[in-house]
Formats: sequence, structure tokens, C-alpha cells
Amino acid sequence: MPIRSVIGLFLCVLFIALGMPLVLGWVQQNHLYGLRTRATYSSSEVWRRANVVAGKLIVLAGILALVVDLIVWFSLRQDRVAQEVIMLILPEVLVLVAAVISVVYSNRLARQ
Repeated sequence: MPIRSVIGLFLCVLFIALGMPLVLGWVQQNHLYGLRTRATYSSSEVWRRANVVAGKLIVLAGILALVVDLIVWFSLRQDRVAQEVIMLILPEVLVLVAAVISVVYSNRLARQ
């Protein structure tokens, strides 16, 4: 397996691992880890709820990317370039979508 493909799979597992503490509500307000926006800093309740949702979306993105990456790895064995591009880019794109949804959600929570 090419190293780029391994990196893509590693990123999927990393995103799952990074999202789990958020899902479980283990992360208190801080300046290093979690969904850090003005909205989430507005109250501890917004922080907690927004980060739980962000964590769920990141874990979901990691799982989805992992499944798709494994399918791509097994089905595109002849086209290594396409295989590596998909396996490297897909996890980041899905986590970016999760981040955008999380920011929109946190802003709505703060306005309530």
C-alpha cells in the first residue's frame, strides 16, 4: 500500500479519535481544543452543546471517509493516482463540511 494511502486512512482514524472526547462532553471551554468561536465562548452551555454536535459530525466524517477510502483502495487498485487523491482529500473535505455545519449550529445556539 502506498504511503499516501496509509496517510489517508490514518487521517480518518485520527479524526474519529479527536472527535470522541467532544462527543462524550469531556472538553471544557479552552483556547486549544474544540469548536472555538465567539458563539461557543458566549456561554458554557453553548460550548458544550456545539462541541458535542461538532464531535459527532467529525466522528461521522471520519467513519464515512474511512469506509469510502477502503472501498476506493480495493476497487481502484489499477489507478493509483485516483486512489491516492481520493484517499488523501476526502477526509479533509468531509471534516471541513462538518466544521462549517458546526459553526452555523453554534451561531444559532448563541442567538437563542
